[in-house]
Amino acid sequence: INLPTQRDYVNIDKESPVTKRARVGELETTNDSEFELSYFENRNDRLDCTFVPPKSSRTNQPSQQNHIGNKDPSAILHPSKVQRMIKAYRKAESQVHERKEGITCIMFDGRKDLTKTVVASGRVRQVREEHITVLSEPGSEYLDHLTCKNGKAATISEELIKLIGNKDSLQSVRAIGADGTNVNTGKDTGVIRRIEMYLDRPLQWLICQLHFCELPFRKLFDEIDGPASGPESYTGSIGKALTQDLSLLPVSNFKAIQGELSDLSEEVLKNMNADQKYLYHLTKAIQNGPPLPSKLESKYPGKLHEARWITKANRVLRLYISTEQPSPQLVRLVYIVNNFYAPSFFHILRNSKCTDGAKNLFFIIQLANHLIPSEKKIARESIQQNGYYAHPENILLSAVFDNDPSIRKWALKMILKARRMQSANCERRKIRKFKVPVINFEAKNYIEMVDFQNKANILEPPILQEFSNKSLSDAVDQGSEIPLPQLPNHTRAVERMVKLVADTAKRVVGYEQRHGHILNVLKSRSMLPYCNFKKKI
Repeated sequence: INLPTQRDYVNIDKESPVTKRARVGELETTNDSEFELSYFENRNDRLDCTFVPPKSSRTNQPSQQNHIGNKDPSAILHPSKVQRMIKAYRKAESQVHERKEGITCIMFDGRKDLTKTVVASGRVRQVREEHITVLSEPGSEYLDHLTCKNGKAATISEELIKLIGNKDSLQSVRAIGADGTNVNTGKDTGVIRRIEMYLDRPLQWLICQLHFCELPFRKLFDEIDGPASGPESYTGSIGKALTQDLSLLPVSNFKAIQGELSDLSEEVLKNMNADQKYLYHLTKAIQNGPPLPSKLESKYPGKLHEARWITKANRVLRLYISTEQPSPQLVRLVYIVNNFYAPSFFHILRNSKCTDGAKNLFFIIQLANHLIPSEKKIARESIQQNGYYAHPENILLSAVFDNDPSIRKWALKMILKARRMQSANCERRKIRKFKVPVINFEAKNYIEMVDFQNKANILEPPILQEFSNKSLSDAVDQGSEIPLPQLPNHTRAVERMVKLVADTAKRVVGYEQRHGHILNVLKSRSMLPYCNFKKKI
């Protein structure tokens, strides 16, 4: 059989399901070729195509077998044979995947997905199920997706603890990441707090900073134009104007608006999706002023939805460049995007390690300080409520990896002091409640965001507890790197995996088949990444 080339798979991926089935069925048989089903097993799952071989190769009639040159019945292709091999391959991938253990960090996110399932009557129906997608870091490796009966913290934490235990990682896990919803971050009964209580030790909290920088922008948008009335509808005039197809509007002779967004490297741009690239290029275009690059005129700014604030920012900018006489409110929103939201977002993408978290927060605070007083107040309230990287543990984690030797030595001094205080005080051995401290918005440096004169704020980063005093001291004194895993300060990889889980749930029945299907798709992506497009081939 002549196997499809990369060009064939690019074409298949862009075609309708019916055409996909027809294209894969166009495989030609030869007398002495051996069919390796494993070539199709993971790609079938990835491309969502049904394998339908030519009619002549599906027959069991001896005369027709001889006609196509295949006398061995094992060489005859049949759809059920392909499906059996796909299921076997899924099972094999799952068995290999189960061996992973000794995890350092887990990242998770939840969503209610339409899920294909068999109901009591025996029929297949789609129902909504709560799925928790879990990745391990470093490496953003898919671990599992958990089906929970509800989205409560007690249920989610129970399932996550079971998963950590099954991976023999109850002793090795040191950090945990999620978005900043109350279910995850509640200081008394949140998911992370419950896991800490079960493990009887604190974990390093890595709350997504990309979600965090959207929250002040959301508050500012609601203050200037009014709140949303639904997932895709708004009460204000600007919000209502954003719902139209803005890519069809002509570009006006817009005025340039100054901004704080600096240039990004090609490496950072390469790892961004289409919506993020659109925001970057349009923000730079408005900073520079007309003429607008031709490639941006008809480009789609992304789907409008209350949960997707990056596309809302894109639409605000696109509406501005198409409005001859923009209102003061629209001009103000564009100014906020150019000088607060977009610089914050791309600064986090450029500095995405957990050791950059406190520095990123300080950068966002500085941007907020340049807003007008009413907007500054709103931004500060949101930052104070969600400033998880202002916690002393995260500040000291950033400080001990700082390029400034004096800051590194200060951080080492605080960490050693925290260890001495903990060994001398039984009360401090209890698991601390992770609460955002009162942030000093007038700080001149990120290590001044919290008052370390207060002994209650001297807390050791949990992820550094495995290092001895000597190893930390030697690393700081010699200026060498502490061998800490490269963990992210955002959950972008989890968000991508959530989409894959949601797509899989719509068309695969049963947990085991879904899990194997996901592993199949990921294996296919690693073997044949879609780095080329038809126009480049």
